[in-house]
Amino acid sequence: MSVPLKPIIDRVLMRRKIIKQIGSILVAHNSQEILIGVAEVIAKGEACHIVEPGDIVLLGRYAACFVEPEELKWYGIDMPDTEDYHYLFCNEKDIIAVAGKASAKEERNAA
Repeated sequence: MSVPLKPIIDRVLMRRKIIKQIGSILVAHNSQEILIGVAEVIAKGEACHIVEPGDIVLLGRYAACFVEPEELKWYGIDMPDTEDYHYLFCNEKDIIAVAGKASAKEERNAA
């Protein structure tokens, strides 16, 4: 996947499913993922040595800076899948654990 945003130094760019709001109710793709803080790494800075693109990671709930898809479109940054995902940045040190690869998660869901 080609990503037009390149994290610098030890920052990590991740994506996670958008929480949709219906009235006053928040509906998540998987509510357990939202509570834990699960995201997929899509790019990393040159000083990151632990995570790789495609890793599923757990992070602190308030450890990341969210970027709304509408903000990216406003500034002419064309990210893939902006209708389905939020994009977020955090420092690599704020990642709690690596839970696996995105392809492994998709295989589990298909089974």
